[in-house]
Amino acid sequence: MDRKVGNLITRIHASENFKGSLVVTGCGSMSIAWLFSIPGSSNTLLSAYVPYSKKSLELYLDKDLTNHVSEKEALSIANAAYKNTLKFINTSEKDIKVFGIGCTGAIATNRNRKGEDRAHIAIKSKN
Repeated sequence: MDRKVGNLITRIHASENFKGSLVVTGCGSMSIAWLFSIPGSSNTLLSAYVPYSKKSLELYLDKDLTNHVSEKEALSIANAAYKNTLKFINTSEKDIKVFGIGCTGAIATNRNRKGEDRAHIAIKSKN
């Protein structure tokens, strides 16, 4: 991992009352390893999920998808991650900043694919 990325993750984990969930399709899966490899991840991350196939993403979002690599779907994923985070929050804790992050993309593959490499990342929070 790049030192700058590690330093950023350390600062994120040091943030007070900042808790959330991360849902990524295959292209963002390394981010989960990075986040959990830095001490303090249990202060920040409440869940991480990788719906790798289109079908598993459809089941997670509870809807059919025509194009699951899009800005619209990244927003849907972030919203679902946010709602999932709310299930894990202790309501007696005060001033918690809740977030949900969604990432979907099409990058390296061993088959012919239509279109360019691309990724869409979205963050959902109350503020």
